[in-house]
Amino acid sequence: MSDPSCDPNLDVCDETAFDSFQPEEKTSKFALDRNEVIFGVGSLLMMVEGFQYYSWYPSAIKGDNGLYPDRDYDPSTPQSDEVWALSTKEISAWTTTSYVNMAFYGFGFLTWGLNLAFDNKAGAIH
Repeated sequence: MSDPSCDPNLDVCDETAFDSFQPEEKTSKFALDRNEVIFGVGSLLMMVEGFQYYSWYPSAIKGDNGLYPDRDYDPSTPQSDEVWALSTKEISAWTTTSYVNMAFYGFGFLTWGLNLAFDNKAGAIH
């Protein structure tokens, strides 16, 4: 007589065959490594820092007409206080730093995002 717990429609009716059954683990396409997250967050923060440098220095000078007014002393030479302030070594260095941070870290963040969105397996974008 057959075992009542065994289904005769199955190919294998041995109970020990089912003991080793392990369900498949599903892997997500968006599985992130800790280092990938650190790179993405770091790139985003440095890009935001570049925007902050720009808003603290060059943008503040361009927007403050009380401290740096646009006035020409001599109509033959279009020189204004704002132009002088933006051309000082300190402000031009901070302007360059802000542009470099926004460009390089923005490109890195964009590439990181595209890599995650499309393959994240060292494919063509990686």
